[in-house]
Amino acid sequence: MEIERLTQAMTSAVRSDMKDLTPRQLAILLNVNVEPATVRGLAAKLNIGKPAVTRATSTLVREGLITKKTVATDGRDRQIDVTDAGKQYITTYAGLLAA
Repeated sequence: MEIERLTQAMTSAVRSDMKDLTPRQLAILLNVNVEPATVRGLAAKLNIGKPAVTRATSTLVREGLITKKTVATDGRDRQIDVTDAGKQYITTYAGLLAA
């Protein structure tokens, strides 16, 4: 993608009423949209610490973009799933990038 298109897409996102997500939060949302994940799995995939994933996912939960629940086989880990609002956010964001 050329820089000008990326700049236009990001400017449109900022001007809209879309929630402001950090690159880390957006990466988590996009990865969870591809397949449900755990905090531990995302930390390994993104090569960041579990506390960083926990902080980012807590924000995404507050924004209504993902859900977290305890993993039945490991009470210390959390299963993360994208919500319908999260899927809509991704669709909108992708539309801005495609424009």
